[in-house]
Amino acid sequence: MNNFGTNDVIFARATMMGHELVNARYSDIPSMEALLRRIKSEMGAAFGLVTITIRNLTQGWTQQRAYRVA
Repeated sequence: MNNFGTNDVIFARATMMGHELVNARYSDIPSMEALLRRIKSEMGAAFGLVTITIRNLTQGWTQQRAYRVA
């Protein structure tokens, strides 16, 4: 899993069955776990299989993963 620092600019997008749940820009996020918690809190009551795309603008990498949200 790619790491990032608190000064990095992170773009995150969460989709479920083609519907966009979250599309946001973050900074001052200390870890991947903290980022995923933040995204989940912004998704509301959604549950099921969610595709999350994370782009680190500062370091230049992108990661896409599927997560099961309960």
